[in-house]
Amino acid sequence: MSERNKVIVNIASNEYTLRGEESPEYMQRVAALVDRKTREIMKAAPSLSRVETAVLASINMGDEALRQHHLAEMHLRKVREMEKRLEASVGEGDAFRQEIQAARENLIRMKQELIRCEAENRELRQKMHQSKNGGEVHE
Repeated sequence: MSERNKVIVNIASNEYTLRGEESPEYMQRVAALVDRKTREIMKAAPSLSRVETAVLASINMGDEALRQHHLAEMHLRKVREMEKRLEASVGEGDAFRQEIQAARENLIRMKQELIRCEAENRELRQKMHQSKNGGEVHE
């Protein structure tokens, strides 16, 4: 079991003792957030009771939390979509690399064939030239 921490905080001029597994610094930050929201509502609507102020502060903070949660979910979906597209791109990249390699190999074969054809062409020209000159070789 985790250690329980105890912190005394002040919210809207009232002292509260908080106990929890979170760090004292974290509990102080939460209390400061609640105090700030409560004071905002008290300033905007001084005629509200403490209970009404606390309820409105809770509603506002719940709304903010849900909005942030929704925003985080949207960002998470976008990240997952981007990951999928990246994975697909990597797959496409592999396919392109294979096509490029096949094209390179084909180009090498074509160059070899061209060299062979050029050599054959030279031989045929020499033979043709020899036959025109009565079998004599001139260089």
